[in-house]
Amino acid sequence: MNNIIKSPVTKFLLLTFSLYGVWLVLFEMLIKPWGMLDKIITENISYFICTSEQNLLTALILGTM
Repeated sequence: MNNIIKSPVTKFLLLTFSLYGVWLVLFEMLIKPWGMLDKIITENISYFICTSEQNLLTALILGTM
């Protein structure tokens, strides 16, 4: 049991899930109700997804990839 807790993979997973939990609580209780920051985050994520997709499709069509 002690070896499992000391494993780098286990530490990584625990840290990752902990940070996700903190982010989820902060998002649901602070960011989402406020609205402004939620809008900024959503718009930026949407912009980068669309831009990346457009660049990928252009590269695939032109064969420059």
